[in-house]
Amino acid sequence: MLRNFLKLISGNSLAQAIQLAALLFLTKIYQPEDFGILGKVQSISAILVIISTLQLQYVIPLSKKEAEAESSTNIIFSLLCYISLFSFFIAYFLSFEYSIAIILSCVLGIVNILTNYIIYKGQFGSLSVIFIIRALSIVVLQLLFFFLKIENGLIFGAICGEFISMIGLVVSKKLYFMFNIFSVKIADIWNLVKDWKPYSLYGTIQEVLSVMVYSLPIIFYVDKFGDNIGGQFSMAYRIIWAPTVLISSSLAQLLTHKFGQENDFTFLKSIFWFDKRLIILVVLGVIGLNYTNFINELYLGGKWNITFLLFPYMFINAVFFLFANPYRVALRVKKLNVVILVVEIITLLAITALFYYFEADVVTFTAAICSISVLQNMLIVLGYYFRKEKDIEKTL
Repeated sequence: MLRNFLKLISGNSLAQAIQLAALLFLTKIYQPEDFGILGKVQSISAILVIISTLQLQYVIPLSKKEAEAESSTNIIFSLLCYISLFSFFIAYFLSFEYSIAIILSCVLGIVNILTNYIIYKGQFGSLSVIFIIRALSIVVLQLLFFFLKIENGLIFGAICGEFISMIGLVVSKKLYFMFNIFSVKIADIWNLVKDWKPYSLYGTIQEVLSVMVYSLPIIFYVDKFGDNIGGQFSMAYRIIWAPTVLISSSLAQLLTHKFGQENDFTFLKSIFWFDKRLIILVVLGVIGLNYTNFINELYLGGKWNITFLLFPYMFINAVFFLFANPYRVALRVKKLNVVILVVEIITLLAITALFYYFEADVVTFTAAICSISVLQNMLIVLGYYFRKEKDIEKTL
């Protein structure tokens, strides 16, 4: 497992390093308002991509035979197409941002489906290469679109970059079978949805709520404080959460693959090393935060002051998220999504109430959201041990 983890994280690390390094140029040429719009579109698409696949892509690595994995991949792609077309028809009458978000969510959905099929095959090295190509494509296109004076270059660069990674996955791994949607019947889609209800229903609801917990604040910040502050909050989120997602997604993919083979809670014991070493991330992060402000003052001319003020709160939030991540995976694989669902509902209600009824400056606001997120992740861990004890009692 460690070798595969290193394969994934090495490719992911380089991909994230490329995007983080590119921010030095992108933040110089683009304005905070541009990142505010980008953050809002990406937040909307993050919610829509879950709905468009009903979380069924995660059943692909759990397949026992290759024919079963290919069939599931084909069916889930067909489901994505139907839901995306219907959603785009509705979004067209809402706004430009929602229409673009639908397109982005569709491309992301296809990438997620293909990624999970490759995870089933155990070809983790291929994923690393695709991650790097995707990062390079997005950065190059965003820079190119700026110099070509294309409006909303950040957004269109992200969409085109994701599209290139999708084509790369299909062509390099010869996954053309997925696009044969005419061979899929509505009954096939319904049967898959029904057979995997813990994912398609409970898992989807839970994941939508979970992503809303992290996506809605960006949407709310843009609507409540304006594009400038919303963009600065989005930038703080982006810089801190890039390495966070790098670690959590790589670990979650490997855990899902491993659970698909062993399907046993005892496997969670073998990754406790990850939790113990979080203290190293905390120490390095705190040291690093003390040396970031000079970049804003000397290089960016103070254009991103609020972003740097929000860094510590984003960092604390990320550390607790990483700590709880293995427990999320274990609960999902054991079809105990209801535990996460309850916690996410409570968290979402608390954050929504905060935005509507709590008036404060942006820093105080962020500190309050951070406190709610820390509590959320601790409840996930406690929920895992609570359900584990109940399972033990049933076996006695």
